[in-house]
Amino acid sequence: MSIETSNKRYLILLLMAFATLLNVVQHLEFSSISNVVTYYYKVSPVMVTLTSLVFSISSVLLIYPVAVIVEKFGARPALVFGSFFSAFAANFKCFTVKSDLFGLLLLGQVFAAIGYTLAAPTTPRLVAAWFKSDETAMVMGILNVSALLASIICFWLPTLLFENLEDKLVVESKLAQMSLILAVASTIMFVAMVIFLKEEPLKPPTLAEKARKLNRSTSNTCEPLSKLLENKNYILLGISLLMNFKLGIVFTVLLNQLIMSMFDTGVHLVTACGTFYNIAGFFGALILPFLIDKYKKFKSILITCYTFLIAFAALLFACVWYKNVILLLLTMFGIGLFHCGYTVIATDTLIEITYPYPESKAIGLLFNVSSIFTCILTPMMSSIIATFGVIYVHTVICCLLMIGFICLCFVKWDLKRVRANSEISPLILTEE
Repeated sequence: MSIETSNKRYLILLLMAFATLLNVVQHLEFSSISNVVTYYYKVSPVMVTLTSLVFSISSVLLIYPVAVIVEKFGARPALVFGSFFSAFAANFKCFTVKSDLFGLLLLGQVFAAIGYTLAAPTTPRLVAAWFKSDETAMVMGILNVSALLASIICFWLPTLLFENLEDKLVVESKLAQMSLILAVASTIMFVAMVIFLKEEPLKPPTLAEKARKLNRSTSNTCEPLSKLLENKNYILLGISLLMNFKLGIVFTVLLNQLIMSMFDTGVHLVTACGTFYNIAGFFGALILPFLIDKYKKFKSILITCYTFLIAFAALLFACVWYKNVILLLLTMFGIGLFHCGYTVIATDTLIEITYPYPESKAIGLLFNVSSIFTCILTPMMSSIIATFGVIYVHTVICCLLMIGFICLCFVKWDLKRVRANSEISPLILTEE
């Protein structure tokens, strides 16, 4: 079996990017306008965080079983069903724009969360199946940019649609418009998935994928979870990535509440901070993966990136203390640059050090554990902001990042997939 890259991979990338954008919009659409939802539905800010938290709860319950299903039956069924649930949720929420229907709105978010959870473990599998090894980090970066674009859309909602909260009928009309647009886009996405999405090309794009494909054809057994947990490098890098994920909670789910509690000009500043954070994330998610793909200097790039991330997170304390808008915007840019960049390259590195273990299960387990922490930290941080102030949340963030940095320093950089692709013949199919 020879190796070959298919031009259809660009269509697959487009489908994955569009699906990622719509899933993240549904994830963040209500938490990004927390003050609007609080006003219209007459609920507390903590209740609003539930619209995002259900995605983490769904991940806790479903993402690892879905990863096992993806390993056995492929990524296409999971992604198609995920697109169906996302489209159904978006259409369902069109009927929840009434001030006494917050419970139904949450139910719609549950359907969206199921769609999100079905799609999440498919990304590493599709990337490995369709793209060359020197393209994978950049592809992950592009998908991360799609998520960042979704975040920018959500952060612009307060300014573009909901600047005036005095007329409840106007707010209701804007919420209805937002729901209708998302429903149409999600339905188009589902139809496109059914028609165009393919599981894999006729020929594998790399020697590593060729070896994995031959291994799957000769063995019907699933890789045991114990094999993954015995990989100390996976545990250490996973913890580091987990701590980085928690920083993302604050700047997506809780940014609206955080800014509103600090500054009088909150509405416009939420938009500005979200825009600075996500635009910087564009650069981080594309430049750092490019460096990884080109030079394969995983250790030096990851440690440098994480060091700058901690520095900018610490600088956030000065922004809170002095309430300096300019410093806050610059800090948000720096955090976005290194947080988003680290997320992409650390995820790609995680796949490197766990090869040939199935990517969907390796990433799925990490998302599962991350979601458990999110279920605990999101309402806790929201309550801390409301009761004690931002300083205490900032302290928690810095402590989590330091734990992640310590774990990162002890990772041994055993790049198995790089080694497999550099060999003339395929990698031996069982790990020694």
